[in-house]
Amino acid sequence: MYEDAKLGATKDEVENTFYVGIESGYVQHHGYWYEETWCVICYQGQIYDGRSITIKLPDIMQVGYHAGNKIEDILSKIRVKLGMDPKDKDTWKVHTNLKLSRGLSIESGVQAALISLLSGDGSYGLVPKHLDYAW
Repeated sequence: MYEDAKLGATKDEVENTFYVGIESGYVQHHGYWYEETWCVICYQGQIYDGRSITIKLPDIMQVGYHAGNKIEDILSKIRVKLGMDPKDKDTWKVHTNLKLSRGLSIESGVQAALISLLSGDGSYGLVPKHLDYAW
């Protein structure tokens, strides 16, 4: 079974392999749009997740989106005004007038997932494991 799934990997190699998924996108909170990144780590049959810092989209994007424009069309227009390469897909550069990179969001999402993994129970180490959860 393990050989079929992992092209000859041993059971130990499969059980000690990290699987990491990273996704970023737009979310709406309280009527405003933000961009954030999510990271999921699968390790030894457990799932650990984290969410990055979020960045609120600039007002010009909020207004344009609420007016029915597509996000990609708004981003394209702003890229041109900023003198960016139209193929540059770093949305955080657009949102921050070239001051921050999307890598910051990805990095913080991965860090949050790693904190969850390192705490061992997904609680980010904030709740001692020995407490009796009577509620």
